[in-house]
Amino acid sequence: QYARVVAGLEIDGSATGIQGSSLPVTSGTPTDTLSDNVKYLGTARGRLGWTPAGNWLLYGTGGLAWERVHRSLVEVEPIGQGNTTTFVTETPRDHFGWVAGAGVESFIASSNWIARLEYLHYDFGTVEGTTVQTSNDPGNLSFAERGGRQTIETVRAGVSYKFTP
Repeated sequence: QYARVVAGLEIDGSATGIQGSSLPVTSGTPTDTLSDNVKYLGTARGRLGWTPAGNWLLYGTGGLAWERVHRSLVEVEPIGQGNTTTFVTETPRDHFGWVAGAGVESFIASSNWIARLEYLHYDFGTVEGTTVQTSNDPGNLSFAERGGRQTIETVRAGVSYKFTP
């Protein structure tokens, strides 16, 4: 800390419950559904802040971001007489990108407890490639898939304790 300016580094990790699925897509006879489940988010970032008055800290933050995603593909294929076969494939993936945000912190009363409210924008760029398949075989249809970009917005609240020996 220098006068009212505060700088520092922060490394954090969070377990999440962020999930999403595509609409079912039928290509020939099977029907496919893709799902993503973001298990963890992590950051390593710098913080630069200013103390406008008393125990208040306003800051901006930015740095590296990481996520662990489990991608599931569920394929349902009819096998006749009203029966189906279901195949499920789950693939863990790690994506790296950047994170930026802003926040406010304050000591609670005159104790060593600190309350925080923070907004973070995660950007992992394009996480899926573009795929194009052309076919003359009637059982194997042509298709095109466009790659997707992944961003996550979070608002977090927290309480911490400043230990002074």
